[in-house]
Amino acid sequence: MGECRVVAIGDWDADGTVAAALVKYAQRVLKSYPVKGECSFESMPAGPRSIDSVLKEVECPTVLMILDIPFTPNVKSAIEEFRGRCGDSRIIYIDHHRSTIVSSVELEDNYRVEVITGVTPTSILLYNILRSLGLTLTPRLKEFSKAIGILEHSSRYIDENVSKKMVDLAASISKTLNVEHDPQLWQRFVDWLASPLPFDEFKFKPKSIKAEAKVEVKDLSQMIADERDKELKELSRELAMSAQNLGYIKLVDARKKWRKRGATALASKIYGILRSPVALLVSTSEGYTLLIVRANRGLAQRIVDYLDVQGAIVDKGGHGNIAMARLRDDISIEKLKSLLRRAVVSAM
Repeated sequence: MGECRVVAIGDWDADGTVAAALVKYAQRVLKSYPVKGECSFESMPAGPRSIDSVLKEVECPTVLMILDIPFTPNVKSAIEEFRGRCGDSRIIYIDHHRSTIVSSVELEDNYRVEVITGVTPTSILLYNILRSLGLTLTPRLKEFSKAIGILEHSSRYIDENVSKKMVDLAASISKTLNVEHDPQLWQRFVDWLASPLPFDEFKFKPKSIKAEAKVEVKDLSQMIADERDKELKELSRELAMSAQNLGYIKLVDARKKWRKRGATALASKIYGILRSPVALLVSTSEGYTLLIVRANRGLAQRIVDYLDVQGAIVDKGGHGNIAMARLRDDISIEKLKSLLRRAVVSAM
């Protein structure tokens, strides 16, 4: 493999961005993790649906790190292809999603992947790893790591106070990346978060919203929130009226209404209106149907798990209260309704 190289692939959200920044700081500045000594560092964003195309462009590094990306069949195929051509590369997979946790043995045994999982966000997992190695982080990285814990509802694992300002800024970064979906902007955030220099403003010219000059991320976040909330409120009311009652869960078919990112936010809006578990169908830009289930007390994940056991889905992700799955192309609406009725009874 020649020269020492570390490549980190992180999720698009704030957790994945901060995790990549933690690794960059630990490797480039402290020269301590994942490799002790001088080693170059590269990072790039990806999600479970795009990691295969991203990984194919990566030349075999000394260490490949996969951060905050839930394990899916597509991720499995990507790792299998990478391991086939990069037999000597060390792979470290750090994540907190349930699908990764339950697949850790398969990853370790079949693909020689070092898996580090837990119930806390990926940034908190990495933060604790670096602290256990005796490494000292910048105030910026400390604060952002703890802020992710608040955003991901894992504050009970944090023994220090976190400023509301930092939590709001982390939320703004996550929201901005979700809308802009710009790899260069993601990389700029990683570089800014990993910088050992004192805090400075982060300004840029947004692509998604017209702005005459560069804006701060917190200001753009508010602009995005105002515009997106207006759109979601109008559509969620309309879709809530069309919901089909399947007993304890409501099915909403939005495949002709929504073909962009933010479907989970739409599902949450409809859930708030109906005050009942919701199964939302949307179409993706890749041309397949995505099912998003929104329910409380972990019911959403249990419903999707039931559909998986029944062979109705291709892959799945999400968390206990909002889970998503790619439906098989041959599953009809009537078949899905029947499965959802049974899934709720089984999962209650």
